[in-house]
Amino acid sequence: MCAIKFFIIIPIYNVESYLHQCLDSILEQTYTNFEAILINDGSSDNSEKIAQEYVSKDQRFTLISQENQGLSRARNSGLEIIKSKWEAIKEREREHSYICFLDSDDWWERNMLQSSVKILQNMKAKGVALDMILYGRLLIDKKEAVAYRLVGEDLENQLFSSQDFIKKLYNTNYIPVRAWGNVYSCNFLFQTNIRFIPKILFEDVPFVLECLLKAKLLYTSSALLIHYRLSPNSVTRDKSPQNLRKHANSYFFITKYLCSLKDSYQGEYKEFLERLAKWSLMEALGLLKKLGYNNLDFTRGDLKPYRFLLERRRWLCIYFPRLYTLPKRLKYFVKSLFQKSYSKG
Repeated sequence: MCAIKFFIIIPIYNVESYLHQCLDSILEQTYTNFEAILINDGSSDNSEKIAQEYVSKDQRFTLISQENQGLSRARNSGLEIIKSKWEAIKEREREHSYICFLDSDDWWERNMLQSSVKILQNMKAKGVALDMILYGRLLIDKKEAVAYRLVGEDLENQLFSSQDFIKKLYNTNYIPVRAWGNVYSCNFLFQTNIRFIPKILFEDVPFVLECLLKAKLLYTSSALLIHYRLSPNSVTRDKSPQNLRKHANSYFFITKYLCSLKDSYQGEYKEFLERLAKWSLMEALGLLKKLGYNNLDFTRGDLKPYRFLLERRRWLCIYFPRLYTLPKRLKYFVKSLFQKSYSKG
């Protein structure tokens, strides 16, 4: 029987304080048939030097250095390297090749890969070829590890078709859109040509959603194997005005992306995408209340076509976003004038 092989993509950018723990967790895996592709994305600290230490002592580690291009392009670089390796091996080996993503400030339990092998082998024995394994729980590490669910308990440890999984998700408050919480079949990713969108934040959202939409079969696991670090230097926790503008621009981009995507689907798929588009638009509007339109990449006119996602009472935020920072009585007065004007028009 052909052995299962994992390709692990680890983007690296200025994480010298955490990188040893991340790479040690790979080095100490109980399942050893893997290649770790380290993408140094223009680090200015000692991250590249640390990564090189692992490459020097273990041939399963490969280091690629590039100018800083962002997380999406770093991951895409890793995917292209793996694709060239995958295309060079025999067909049977291709069918047993899988991809994982690990952020360089996070780490795995020692049996992460072994747990995935067990799932894949159990499914294979039943004649099932999985496109994805979705790990439905993770450990958020602050002062101590706290378990966090990505899917509901009733969805764990089950085999799903894409349509059934999305139908179940639609009736919950869970959105499992973290790329590093999954295992992907190389056949699946390279045949569908799914990639990360550059120059946006929250790039995991469109990537994982497209995977969920296109996967034929996926399995959800409840195993607690992934440690997610709440790094104070993370771009998602930077509250500077410049970074909040990046957040707003990214949320609006994702809204547009989801709305364009939903037009290609029907039924539960379309409803699910529309619901997520509304979530993304609401996040953008929440930031508009703080920032206004100054120095953003979109305007009132850009937002207007997406009003259908919102209750009418929220339309005012598109036209007067800073109104929501006014005292309540004044805000309600202006809102009543807006509603009267709209009803006359």
